[in-house]
Amino acid sequence: MNMQYVEEYLSPLKECELIMKEYHESLEDPEKMALFLKKPNLHEYGCFIPGVCDAAWEVFTENNMFPGGGNIQVSQHLRYTPKFTHIHTMFEIVYVLKGKCENIVRNTTQQLFEGDYCIISPNTPHTIGVFDESLVFNILVKKSTFNETFFKFLTGNHVLSDFFTNILYTKKSKDYLLFRTGKDITLISLTENLIKESMNKDDYTNLCMENILMLIFARLLRHHQENIETPSTLQRLHNDIITGIIQYIDRNYKTVTLSELAKKYNYTTPYMSRLIYDATGKSFSEILSGIKHNKALTLLISTDMTVNEISEKLGYESSAYFHRKFKKTMNMTPLEYRKNNS
Repeated sequence: MNMQYVEEYLSPLKECELIMKEYHESLEDPEKMALFLKKPNLHEYGCFIPGVCDAAWEVFTENNMFPGGGNIQVSQHLRYTPKFTHIHTMFEIVYVLKGKCENIVRNTTQQLFEGDYCIISPNTPHTIGVFDESLVFNILVKKSTFNETFFKFLTGNHVLSDFFTNILYTKKSKDYLLFRTGKDITLISLTENLIKESMNKDDYTNLCMENILMLIFARLLRHHQENIETPSTLQRLHNDIITGIIQYIDRNYKTVTLSELAKKYNYTTPYMSRLIYDATGKSFSEILSGIKHNKALTLLISTDMTVNEISEKLGYESSAYFHRKFKKTMNMTPLEYRKNNS
């Protein structure tokens, strides 16, 4: 079974995904939602629809996730599932085979792209959002597997050994490790083999999966240790990104748009909007307006430019709009401000 076939096999939306997609697309339209809720036997599709089919668990244990035994389980994340916070008592690895997803680990929001591996600690609150045709996989690994199968791996001197050992034997542990692996062809091939092997159900499946996962870990360590993000490093990166975003808005205040800004940083527009708001408490338009307003104050005091010239320089749609906006903010006109602060 080649991977192209696997992708073709997995890409079409399943019946429950189609139902949840319809639910997702009805959220902003009360009429559509009313019609959707009239569908008979919604609970029979195995969907999670809040208030209708509350099938989502808050805690996923080894007993209910490994009913048939084995140490590793690979499953495709159901697309269009409403996001809900939950925990696993085992390790979970989120892998993006195709497309992207939003991954929220405790209070940290991550945008994951193709090739990204996020290893999440047991009992860590998290949620995943996949609201397009992306292919995202959940790889679950029992905690006991690391003692029984990966013992030699735990004795190494590397970041994964520290991560797993601290979780298994101490109270000091990180919520996750995130590897940005990009287009590592070897790693993609290994993960494809893990997915294909999970589709087999014979006496050798678990053994093969354990060995493939060991190779994946080794590949991550050999080639991607410099691309690791942890809660602390991601916070520093997050702060740097926010600083860069504000500086970009300040330099391009006359023409910048939210969609342009999102494209520059390779984010979706809604994600960029939320990123700015979460970091600053202000929307993109509020920040842009504030930057323009401060520049207007400076130009009114330090130059002889007319109000029309200042309005044009700042990129307002008209001097009348600039005049109204300024007066609403300052309770005086631009010329009154200039006169009072000459």
